[in-house]
Amino acid sequence: MAAEEGRVQKRGPEAPSSLNLLEDENKKRLPEYSSREEEFIEENYIHTAVVPAESNTTDGLKSLHEGTALLKYTRRNGVPHFKFVQLSKDNTYLRWYSKRKTAEKSTILISDIKAIHKGQQTDVFKRSKQPQLEVASFSVLYNDNDTFDIVAKGSDEAEVWFYTLSQIFEKHQNGEDVTTIESVPISLQYVDRYRCGSRDLLTGISGTTPLSASAKKTLRKEVNKAEAKLKKVSKILEKPSFSNHPDFSGLGEYHEELVNRKEQVGDFLELSTNDKISRSDVWRLNVDCDAILEKSEVCLKEI
Repeated sequence: MAAEEGRVQKRGPEAPSSLNLLEDENKKRLPEYSSREEEFIEENYIHTAVVPAESNTTDGLKSLHEGTALLKYTRRNGVPHFKFVQLSKDNTYLRWYSKRKTAEKSTILISDIKAIHKGQQTDVFKRSKQPQLEVASFSVLYNDNDTFDIVAKGSDEAEVWFYTLSQIFEKHQNGEDVTTIESVPISLQYVDRYRCGSRDLLTGISGTTPLSASAKKTLRKEVNKAEAKLKKVSKILEKPSFSNHPDFSGLGEYHEELVNRKEQVGDFLELSTNDKISRSDVWRLNVDCDAILEKSEVCLKEI
């Protein structure tokens, strides 16, 4: 038992967590996303209704410029990892940030895209065999035979990315200058209920399973680990030369949002009556912190 408790489970750019969020009841290692997928689906996190255009719209370009953590599948073995993914401010390239990849190997020029597909149509996805996530999946086909295979954190987020990228790709195909695109309106209501400003949609979900004292203690440790990651990001952001990186824009604001969110996640642990929501909340916080820390470290190395 002691050996199991001390075992480190790799979750993303770092491997700091021993929290049992990535294992099933038999201690079997799960894919990075599947430990939460049933809860997302059950609580309507994966499936989100598209609303009429007159009701609400989302600027897809703003969301892609800001970037977010998305689950990227690999060609070698299909094992997914969360990476921070972002569209460049001039709309000319898509990039994910990986300490194992050079900028050239983790960048997709819009001019190199051949097609964008919804669902799990590529060989990489077919090897992974996770059809329950198809509703939030899409792929970018580029160069001769490369694919960028992604699962978003919900069907609405996937639609924002798929539609926005498709619009930019189509305009490029038609000979338009993509650097002049200022917005891409989408007729859906996209809200990330984990983030500050929308968390009442998450924390307001009633429950009948308050956290036990031991669960609170474990989850507080995870929140503390998220705080440690954010402190590392803060030190990187303080470096005078860091702002010279072309992908620096928006990183400070994203970091500040995570700092505020970390406080709110910690406060919610004391009041929560929904064990599943609390675990998902802490897990998502760490996923986002892992992704933004890796992006910061990659950018620091490149300047």
